Amino acid sequence: IFSNPGIDTVYGKFAGRPGVLVAAGPSLNKNMRLLEGLQEKALIFSCDASYISLLKKGIQPHLVTSLERTPGVDLFYSGVDNFSGVYFVALPILRPETIDSFKGKKFIGYRGYSHFNWLEEEKGTLNVGISVANLSFKILVELGCNPIILIGQDLAYAEDGDTHVKGDIFGSRNEWYAKQPVIELEGNDGKPVKSEKRWVIMKNTYEEDIAFYQGTCINATEGGAKILGAKVMPFKDAIEKYCMDAFQPDLILDEAYSSFSESVDMPEEMSLIKKKMHES
Repeated sequence: IFSNPGIDTVYGKFAGRPGVLVAAGPSLNKNMRLLEGLQEKALIFSCDASYISLLKKGIQPHLVTSLERTPGVDLFYSGVDNFSGVYFVALPILRPETIDSFKGKKFIGYRGYSHFNWLEEEKGTLNVGISVANLSFKILVELGCNPIILIGQDLAYAEDGDTHVKGDIFGSRNEWYAKQPVIELEGNDGKPVKSEKRWVIMKNTYEEDIAFYQGTCINATEGGAKILGAKVMPFKDAIEKYCMDAFQPDLILDEAYSSFSESVDMPEEMSLIKKKMHES
C-alpha cells in the first residue's frame, strides 16, 4: 500500500479522452480484434477475466483490475511472462495471492470501507457494486475519461448459451450460471435476451452510475442486455467517432508512477505506520 502510488494520482489525467472498458462477455469474440492499434488512441481498461484473452490476441491493455475475493482469481494473471506496459489497480481487499500473481507495476485503490481511514494514507476510494466491470467503470469516471465505451459487457447469455468470451480460463460456458433461474431482459437490438439475478444487479449498478456520470457512455457490446443511459453503437463506429487522435495513455500512467516512486520515503512511511500500530 505504501510503496505504490494511489489510483488517485491519475484522477482527472484523462479528461476528455476516450476509455474502453473490456469485459469478458461472449460478444467480445466479435469485436476484440478492433482493439488492435488502439493503444495510443484510447485508454484500454481490462477486467481480470478478459485479460488473458486480450493477450492471446496480442492486445495489451493499459490497466487491469480484480474485485472478487474468492480463490482462483489469481489464475487470471498466471502464466503471463511479460507484464510491462500494463498496470494493476490493486485493492487491498483482494486475496494476497491475487495481488502477488500480478508481477507488474501497481496502483492502489480502496473499496469504500471505512477501515482504510485508519491508515491515514488516501489512495483513491471507490464505492462500487458487485462486479469488477462496475469497479472499472467507476475508475474510468474518476480518471476523467469521456466517452467511456463498453465492449464485452453482455450481462446475458449468448444465443448458443455461452456466458464468457472464448479463451476464458474457466471456459466460455460457466456451469454455475446454468443452474440459476432465467430472467428475461430487453436486448441492445430490441429483442429479448436471457439473463440471471447477478447480471441484473450489475446492470442496475451501471444504470445508477451512468445517471451520475457527466460524460457519454457508449454501449458497443453488440449483443447482450440493454443498459439504460448508454448509447448503443457498433464498436467500429465508436472508434471512428471518438478514438482518432493519438495521446499515448501509457506515458501519462508512467509519469504518475515514476513521480511517486522518486518521492516516496519508505523508511519514514514504515516508521509512521509502526508507531500507529503500537498505539492502536
